[in-house]
Amino acid sequence: MSVEENVKVITEAVQALNARDWEGYGAAFSESLVAYAPGLTEPARGRAARLQYVQGIIQSIGSSKTHSWCVQVRSGTVGQAR
Repeated sequence: MSVEENVKVITEAVQALNARDWEGYGAAFSESLVAYAPGLTEPARGRAARLQYVQGIIQSIGSSKTHSWCVQVRSGTVGQAR
């Protein structure tokens, strides 16, 4: 996947997240996803686990929108920058 394709996927994911379009947001992630995130004692494994984690965050912050997302593109993969 090219950098441009990665950016397109992330942009679409953020737009879906802001619209609370969970199907669209989930489409950005593979079923084989393994995501390490703050507050998790074990990584979120799979699309459904990622959605559950993010939905919990959204519920806790209310109507906030994600205007930008810091991402790191490296070796053909996209991940959240630390």
